[in-house]
Amino acid sequence: MDFLGIFAFAYNSAQSLYFYSIKEVGSFAFAYSHHLGAILIGNDDCVLGKGLFRYCNELKPSHILIDNANANGSNDTFQGYPYLSNVNLTSENIVKGAFMDCYGLTSVTIADTVKVIEENAFLRCYNLEEIIIPESVEKIESGAFSECYNLKSFTVLGNPEISEFKIFNNPYTLEVITKVYCQANTYILQYCIDNNIDYEIID
Repeated sequence: MDFLGIFAFAYNSAQSLYFYSIKEVGSFAFAYSHHLGAILIGNDDCVLGKGLFRYCNELKPSHILIDNANANGSNDTFQGYPYLSNVNLTSENIVKGAFMDCYGLTSVTIADTVKVIEENAFLRCYNLEEIIIPESVEKIESGAFSECYNLKSFTVLGNPEISEFKIFNNPYTLEVITKVYCQANTYILQYCIDNNIDYEIID
């Protein structure tokens, strides 16, 4: 077997799965497998789709064994995985919905190689408290940090273009951000003024 299709083992009752010659794993291949406790993907060149472990509530990080997989060339393989706690992001784009529903995510490091944070990238990351956007980021799309209820500090070191739609949108309280730290004469400053968000000018 060279390829696992989309939702191939989703909603599965297996407790462990092992694959040694797989070349590609389709999106959501193991999603919603609530009893899955261990998985091994042993092919060095395996390409991984998005949301593979979405809502795999029994699958701890130490029991996910992947040999240098390519992770689909993006960063959405762990979308919806409840035990992802920290990420270090270096790819040019943080893709749409990359970490959506990663409720356990508490720490995000965005490298100065990142240029775009796409729509809903961190949607419903309830436990994020602080984000620092490096100067390299050129655009933040709509809803990128929507429903991040505990986000208290948002620092923008450059002047990225901001979507006309709310990047912190919360359907219940509109904006939940506590304070934005930004430079003068920037898009994010105007965004804060237009949306009544507390801000502080930094050098």
